[in-house]
Amino acid sequence: MAPSHRRISLPLLTVFCFWISGCGANPYEQIGQSHGYDSVDTESLDYDDVTTSSNEKASSEAVQLVSTSGSAADANRRIIYTSTIGLIVQDYTAFESALPRLVSQLGGYISKRDTNRQYSDQQSGSWIVRVPVENYHDLMGGVAEQGFAESRQENAQDVTEEFVDITARVANKRELEKRILKMLDERTGKLTDVLSIENELARVREEIERMEGRMRYLSDRTTLATVTINCRERAEYQPAAAPTFASRIGDSWVGSLGSLLALFQQLVIFVVAIIPWLALVLPAVYIARRVKGMRVAA
Repeated sequence: MAPSHRRISLPLLTVFCFWISGCGANPYEQIGQSHGYDSVDTESLDYDDVTTSSNEKASSEAVQLVSTSGSAADANRRIIYTSTIGLIVQDYTAFESALPRLVSQLGGYISKRDTNRQYSDQQSGSWIVRVPVENYHDLMGGVAEQGFAESRQENAQDVTEEFVDITARVANKRELEKRILKMLDERTGKLTDVLSIENELARVREEIERMEGRMRYLSDRTTLATVTINCRERAEYQPAAAPTFASRIGDSWVGSLGSLLALFQQLVIFVVAIIPWLALVLPAVYIARRVKGMRVAA
């Protein structure tokens, strides 16, 4: 019977030793394993390992979110629309009144407006308009119908990947913040160790605030499109046609006549400008010659 008892006691003793070693494990290591992070040495306060594991987790989550199915990815796609359109209108006042109504109907607003009055009472102005992205094309079409679009520039920037990546990183930093707070509540060691944990907590919260600020900016830019409208007035404006050979000859002839006329005008202006000087110089020359003649005669 003695050999049988030894065979049974040896496995029980082995299991008991493993159980004792498990109970004596560091509680902070258990916290780290339950959250999916690497274990943290609370005596040395090595937060670099914690940060590294957090960044790796954030990157993996971002990759998983970006690799969504085609239909879901298209539905959640975030695009920044930024456009500029140059418009020529016959009635600037009418356009100035029609634009706010159009923007209001599309659920947007005018963030900036400038108006200038130029030579010959021609007016010009510029507007910066923000409208929901779903009404972006309606705005561009409605503005183009008000006159002749002499220039048009459209830009679409896809920031979906950046937004998803920042979202995953913020969520991961929030988990790290909770973990550090729990460590701070349970920490009863030296004051320097507590201060080190608080400094790490402040750094994590600063990163969270910075990333959330970037998320708010991207959310605003992808929710509302930005359109800059430059408008100028020209009465009875007709778009310029492509020049023909006959029109080029006519333009050259008119240009030459214009140059001759400009030269003649410059000569007339020169003569008119020199007359006052002649009124002063000619009498002086005449007197000087008379004095010289009198001296020679004497």
